[in-house]
Amino acid sequence: MAIPLLFLAFVVFAATVATSALRINEKGLEIPRVTVWNRQEEAQQAGLETRLRQKNEILDRKEVLVRPVVDAALAPGAAEGVPERDEAELADLDARFDALSQETEDHLQATRQDMAGVRDEREHLRGFALRAERVFLVVGVVGAVVSAALLLYLSA
Repeated sequence: MAIPLLFLAFVVFAATVATSALRINEKGLEIPRVTVWNRQEEAQQAGLETRLRQKNEILDRKEVLVRPVVDAALAPGAAEGVPERDEAELADLDARFDALSQETEDHLQATRQDMAGVRDEREHLRGFALRAERVFLVVGVVGAVVSAALLLYLSA
């Protein structure tokens, strides 16, 4: 009666050793940073698309303001009659463009910091999981050796 139970215990411990060894190997190959980087790029891209659209609108408006002045200045005999630019509106557009550029940089920096925290947390959890798997591996090896020794002792 004891021999089948010891054999069953040996099989269970051997399976524990095998699965723990496989998990440790997989965890060593797993790169949690890749998923964090992907999430970071998605977050950055979402914010950048909106800001890029706004910057393009500002640049289009500046072109509408400046184009007639440039065309008139480049026309033959254009020494006189060049229309005036709206300097106040151009200054306002420049200020809005600079503010958007700063917001974009702030957004990118905040995203990098957030993802660095997530990456550090995942690295910590990954290390904890690896330590737990090593404990299971050691317990499995000890259990397999003890059950194999008892099995050999009782069968002799």
